[in-house]
Order: sequence, then C-alpha cells, then structure tokens
Amino acid sequence: MSQWVLLVDELGLSGMTYMIAANTSLEAVSEGVFRFHYADEQRNILNEVHTDRISAALSDYFQQPLQVEFELGIFSRETPSLYRSRKSQSDWRRPLLRSKPMRRFRQLLSVLAGGLIFPPLPPLMHR
Repeated sequence: MSQWVLLVDELGLSGMTYMIAANTSLEAVSEGVFRFHYADEQRNILNEVHTDRISAALSDYFQQPLQVEFELGIFSRETPSLYRSRKSQSDWRRPLLRSKPMRRFRQLLSVLAGGLIFPPLPPLMHR
C-alpha cells in the first residue's frame, strides 16, 4: 500500500483523473478491491467517470479485474501529491546545508559568538 505514491505515476492517468488519484491515500487492498480515502475538497469532483478510469488503469496494470472504493476520510497514509511535495522540498535543502557558503556561515557565527560551537542548523522551513 505504501507504494501507491509511486504506482500512481505508472498507471497512465491524466488530467482530472490523475489529480484525483494523486490526492487520495490508498488505505487497504483486499480481495481485488483497492480502498481509497479522499479529502472533503474532492467531494464535488469525484464521480463515476473518474473512479471507473482509476479502476480500469489498476486492472490494466495488474492484468486482472480490480475494483476501487472511495470514501471520505482522514488519510492514514501519505498521498502521492504530498509525497512528491515532501521529496522536492528535501531534495533542494540537502545540498544547501552542505554547501561551502553554509560552512563559512557557521564558522562566522562561531567567531562572532566568541568561539561557541553551534549545533547544525535545523532544516529550513518552507513557507
């Protein structure tokens, strides 16, 4: 189930159907039924056309008939969209924190603070 964040990009979905799928969490898989949770914001756009497309894409991918169920609920797992957002934020911060200018900045802080040693800076917050 945790692979949903990667699987959604392999299904060949596009447009609104892709956006719906990428913003749902796969909560359970049992006996050929994939159960997803969706947010209240998706209530008005989630319809039978999109659920049929997602079901067909999953069936094609796994080469067997599968069904999907969508229910309004709290995500207990990360959605593909949240996963991509988290990964892209951490990917750009990692080189910055290890960069030469950042090391020089830490050295300068140490000198200005009278030789005190500062712990590593916390991760940058994205706003």
